[in-house]
Amino acid sequence: MTILDHVVLLPLVLGIILLMIPERIKYVKAGIAVIVSAVVLYFSVWLYFRETVECHFNLLDTIAGKMIRNETILHYLDKYILFRIDGLSRLITMFIGFFTFLIIVYSIAYVKKEKKYYNFYAYLLLTLGASNATALSDNLIIFICFWGFLGITLYKLIIAFDEESSAAAKKTLILIGSSDALMIIGVGIIWKLTGSLSISMQEIPTDNILTVTAFFMLLIGSFTKAGAFPFHSWIPEFTKKAPASSSAFLPASLDKLLGIYFMMRLCHGMFLMNQWIILVLLIIGVSTIIIAVMMALVQHNYKKLLGYHAVSQVGYMVTGLGLGTALGIAGGLFHMLNHALYKSGLFLAAGSVEEQTHEEDLDGLG
Repeated sequence: MTILDHVVLLPLVLGIILLMIPERIKYVKAGIAVIVSAVVLYFSVWLYFRETVECHFNLLDTIAGKMIRNETILHYLDKYILFRIDGLSRLITMFIGFFTFLIIVYSIAYVKKEKKYYNFYAYLLLTLGASNATALSDNLIIFICFWGFLGITLYKLIIAFDEESSAAAKKTLILIGSSDALMIIGVGIIWKLTGSLSISMQEIPTDNILTVTAFFMLLIGSFTKAGAFPFHSWIPEFTKKAPASSSAFLPASLDKLLGIYFMMRLCHGMFLMNQWIILVLLIIGVSTIIIAVMMALVQHNYKKLLGYHAVSQVGYMVTGLGLGTALGIAGGLFHMLNHALYKSGLFLAAGSVEEQTHEEDLDGLG
């Protein structure tokens, strides 16, 4: 078995199996989810601290069950590279494993026996496997398939149990789905221009209308997932109506990690940005900071307040990566991890307050 089997296939297969297990033995499903997430976390930590060079898994080696390490043949097989393990993807995979394990353990006490949390642990494991596959994908088709699949699990984890939560779930699905459709257009343009679907082996100059269009089509998907202005509106609605564990798992941590991770790949890998694009990124970043934090200040529902604050923090990440300097990139990536840690903690604390008081309004607490 390869490392991909442990961090991608294992949670996907066990997630599908959990969908078939009756809900009346929910704690058995929870126990399985805890064990699987712990195993994935172990292998993702092992992968991160393993001293290894960057390596690729291509189509032929995936079939053969072998691995190629930076050989000349990669130059000719770049169209068929499916997965890539480098420093950034290993870091993202480790934190995905950490947050999933944390949320599953928390959910054992938080979810309990309510019927509205139907197949909750199955969708958590499916999200774990798809998120790891997204972070490790180096083929745009494979990437967009798992990226789109995450939109479905996002929709299922909001737990629509009344009219307002159903509306929030539909809004989330529409916005995420629309951005995914735009990303497919961007992928098609890249394939037409370069004949390659590799993420790592692209250096596309943004000097004509087609390459700029492809860049912004893919960037919209990144911004929608992370929650940058003006594609942020699903996050406050999601955090207000979704369980605290879902909010801590997706908008606060995994979606931020994946959205900013993909922006990093776009801005400092796939495309060579011109000065106008850098200016647009800085304007979007600063606008996200100011507008979202002003919206947070007028909220009375503390879960929605945290949702707007999560949006505002994306602005700092976008600004850092948009600057393109070594310090800006390091700061943007550091704050991506920093925010995921403390914001998921805040949502879990909010869930504990909600569990004890059955109150979501700040004016009703004291």
